[in-house]
Amino acid sequence: MRLGRQLDGWIWMDHVLAFCIGERAILRPWWGPMVVIDLENLEVVPASDLGHHLVADVESFVMKGLEKLVENPASRYFEGTISGPSAFPHHAGLLKMSQATDLLLKLEKGASVSKSSRLEGNFYSLL
Repeated sequence: MRLGRQLDGWIWMDHVLAFCIGERAILRPWWGPMVVIDLENLEVVPASDLGHHLVADVESFVMKGLEKLVENPASRYFEGTISGPSAFPHHAGLLKMSQATDLLLKLEKGASVSKSSRLEGNFYSLL
């Protein structure tokens, strides 16, 4: 897990989804609410205003990340995001994405996703 020191304390980047879709930046931490920023107007948009479209965008992003992990378990870089590799299985469970079950089971069979740790455990139980 990447750990960085900032003025306001420690940050844990491996469990955070952060990416852009169109004119919106989306930050989905492993704690608390999702933050959506309208990049054109530089203002926070309430996630509730975006409804099911936002959920579909986040789930699609998680599925793409999981697919990349299955293809290349040692991957540390995901284009268009600062998210670490463990963010994808973590959010699949957090969002109760049953459509991710097959990919999670493939990862559970021994895919190493970081230099210091291994994805272990029953990801199916997260769903």
